[in-house]
Amino acid sequence: MPRGRYLLSDHPGPYARERFASAPGPLGWRYAATREDPETGAALGGLDVVLDSRGRVLRLQVTGAGWELRGGAVGEAQVLWKRGEVERQAAAAGFSGTSPVFALAAIRRLRPDHLGVTARFAVIGDDALSVLLVDQRWTATGPGPGDASSYEVADLSTGVRGAVLIEGDVVRAAPGAVLLDLAEHL
Repeated sequence: MPRGRYLLSDHPGPYARERFASAPGPLGWRYAATREDPETGAALGGLDVVLDSRGRVLRLQVTGAGWELRGGAVGEAQVLWKRGEVERQAAAAGFSGTSPVFALAAIRRLRPDHLGVTARFAVIGDDALSVLLVDQRWTATGPGPGDASSYEVADLSTGVRGAVLIEGDVVRAAPGAVLLDLAEHL
């Protein structure tokens, strides 16, 4: 069962440290994490994500900024989420956001090859857990170091591209996320 910490950053610099644990579960695979301020250690929120064997988000719970967002896949090509009292549904392959778990879920869901796959995702913002639909293109760029696989993700509305490095159930690197440490616990 991998456990570790990511440092999450944006343009001004680090804004959160994400402590995570992931493991196979009865429904597929589960990722649970808490977020804290990297300087003070103050709690910023958390997330709990359950994926099925095809990378669909069966259950999603995100807390932060005084909000809670719950959601999951509805059928093959729909997601549903509820933030506060407002419930929404949209055509999307899954969810996305700043947590590295979303990169792993996208790769499991899309299984991109060197030609690439384009899909719409419901992107969860950190500030107020708002959701924006974004088209992304995922492309396998080859093997990475060791047993890792490398991918490129591109936001088709902005043209911004980033590299993602995955090894097994762990995202080694992703846009805005650096793996600080990793331990395997049974």
